[in-house]
Amino acid sequence: MANIIFYGVDMVAAGGPEIKFGPIQVSLTQVITGVMSSLMVFPTSLFTVQLFRTSEPKPEGARFLCPAKKKKIQKSEPCVKSISLKTDKTTETDLFMHDLMTVRDEMDTPASGLNRPQSSHSTTSNNSVRIEMKSSLEKKREESKEHLVLGYKVKRKRKKKRYLLNWRFKYLAWFIAIGNIGVAFWLTILYAAAFGKKKAEEWLTSIGIALIQDVLITQPIKVILIAVFFSLVIKNPIKEDDDSPTPEDGDELLHERMTQEELENAAMLEQFERERADTIAGSMPPDDDEILEARETRFKEIRMHKIVREIIIYILFLYVVMFVAYGNTDYKAFNLRQSIVDTYINAAYNGKLKFNKALKREQFWNWTDNVLIPSLFPDDSSSSIDDPLKLVADQQSYLIGVPAFRQVRIQKDKCEVPDVMQAQFKQDCRVEYSYGDEEVDNFLEKWTPITNVSYLPNYEENSWIGCWKYHSWYDLKKLPFWGNVALYNGGGYLAQLGSSSAESLSMTTYLKETDWLDQYTRAIFIDFVIYNPVMDFYVVSYLMVDFLPQGGMLGYVDFKVTKLKTIHNLTFSEYALLGLEGIFLLFVLWFTYNEVKKNSTVTQKIL
Repeated sequence: MANIIFYGVDMVAAGGPEIKFGPIQVSLTQVITGVMSSLMVFPTSLFTVQLFRTSEPKPEGARFLCPAKKKKIQKSEPCVKSISLKTDKTTETDLFMHDLMTVRDEMDTPASGLNRPQSSHSTTSNNSVRIEMKSSLEKKREESKEHLVLGYKVKRKRKKKRYLLNWRFKYLAWFIAIGNIGVAFWLTILYAAAFGKKKAEEWLTSIGIALIQDVLITQPIKVILIAVFFSLVIKNPIKEDDDSPTPEDGDELLHERMTQEELENAAMLEQFERERADTIAGSMPPDDDEILEARETRFKEIRMHKIVREIIIYILFLYVVMFVAYGNTDYKAFNLRQSIVDTYINAAYNGKLKFNKALKREQFWNWTDNVLIPSLFPDDSSSSIDDPLKLVADQQSYLIGVPAFRQVRIQKDKCEVPDVMQAQFKQDCRVEYSYGDEEVDNFLEKWTPITNVSYLPNYEENSWIGCWKYHSWYDLKKLPFWGNVALYNGGGYLAQLGSSSAESLSMTTYLKETDWLDQYTRAIFIDFVIYNPVMDFYVVSYLMVDFLPQGGMLGYVDFKVTKLKTIHNLTFSEYALLGLEGIFLLFVLWFTYNEVKKNSTVTQKIL
């Protein structure tokens, strides 16, 4: 609701400064909008939370309009409960009344086998005994307020029980919470209807990004700042919900203070240590239930610390992945790539046929002659030998080296045809590409096999003859590449176009006349490199075309924009990114080690 109210409202002129984390942008306007949204939501949220926290639990059997019915104690039930070893759950009054009634029963019980009438003397003695009993019980009552800490008596101060609201206030809190949701929903629908379809879709996109930004950036920072504030300013945790009688800072140790003379007296020190040892020895050992409960609590704490530690580690790993993934991205690189796509794929400067619209071999050659070559060599005057750098169509970037085509093809007659269908086949059978069926032999023009091994053409004489020679992936320094339909080898038949528009057009004309592309061609890779000195970026072409066995072709478009830098000329942000990449590698190794260790432990348990 708060986001849609302030959507599109510029709080600062021109949006203020911006901080970018990959696709996430944080501006001063967004910060102000977030603060105002938090201030709008804070009062009702705080009031609702306080109502839930300060309302007492609902009594058993209570209704909203009727008070809870009190259970009547039957006469046959004992009025005094047995004393448990857990004295913190028994009130002092119960202890006193229990001891009083126990002594009274012992005194009133006649001796076995004797029925003597009570005399005045016995009555007086009984009264004196009751007085002594009362005084001793008063002393026990005072001592019950003390407990032992390492052999010393520590006096407890019971905390005053905090005031709780009636349990019916929880219904008010639920009403406010549901009302907030309803009002927010109604205002969101109202504002979205006023936006219109386009602006509403933009708002939905922005609220999704804002939600991710809030979860990954804003909320963690807010939690850290609040934790720092409480640790530095308040320092003591809130103990409102703890009603147990725990010692406070004002508790006093009620042990005897020894003077300097007593400290120098060895006999006094020995007596003090003896009394302290007797006090410790006389204390009751812990209950088995308490030990079990403490052990379970400790195990829960260990598991909780482990879970918290894993959550923190995974959050740090997520941030490292984000910075590594988006650290190399640059809006200038994106704009340069988009310009390259418009030039060579969308035919923005030359020709009309787009790359993705070419579906046959004839259309591929049409795109090559009318879009690719004129865009790589827009001006033949710049093709002199003295000027190796040539401006491309955008007049801002330079062509590096010579563009080339690399063909990957299959062998003939590799598919298996049943005997009954052999007579029906009038043409060669063509299979899909695979490493085992790839053609790796050298040929003459028009894919004519070499019959005379003693006579081999000089493939190094010129590029026209060299396009019929097979080059391995090691010779070309090319790795396997996954296209649209198959994983292609890094080798193939290489055809270099030339260093000018005229040479390139002559080469493509020769390739068309000699059927360099035929039905056995499975892929064509278009390799060239462009350098933009203004942005200091290199653009490497990964254009390729898949030729299908049944005919037709599928284009694959990819341009890699990168910088070539050494370790000596990196900026501070690039050094930081390099360090994060090292941290990412350590994270991967650590996660791998933990998973291997966990799997080995599970395997040992199974075996």
